Amino acid sequence: MSKPVDVPLVFTLEDTVGHQTIFEKRIDSGQVGIISVEVPENSPELIANPPGLEEKDRKIYNWSVTLECDRKNQSRTFYHTSSIERVSKSPELEQKLAAVAANTNSSTSELLHQQAIIYAEAGAWFDALDALYQAQAANPNDSSIRADFIALLEQVGLGRVAQ
Repeated sequence: MSKPVDVPLVFTLEDTVGHQTIFEKRIDSGQVGIISVEVPENSPELIANPPGLEEKDRKIYNWSVTLECDRKNQSRTFYHTSSIERVSKSPELEQKLAAVAANTNSSTSELLHQQAIIYAEAGAWFDALDALYQAQAANPNDSSIRADFIALLEQVGLGRVAQ
């Protein structure tokens, strides 16, 4: 979100096959920017697609964010929906991540930053965003982490959100 709002936001994650809600969270926060949402451990397991699986056979999930501006007037409700899939890490990706983790001289933020770069190169956008978000929280004064964070968001037209 780019401006604070005083209305509830609802995040929903659902299975595309049965349209079963896997997780839903209401957020009553006027927070500006990116809001992190974690699916609880007790939620149904999200099935990971193995790398290279044909598109018709992949398990896809839908997520949505809804701003409930006026519960009595649904025309004043705004939402955005998209899809996400969970993909198993390839052996190559596992190897690259392990090599970075083996470098014990790196700080937490450096390790997360390097992991983010590896995830981004592998096309794992949400994992890259999560790692950069954590790296930035661990070291908010590192301008290279901030620049990569903004660049990643700009790739999907969300550069303003990071400002």
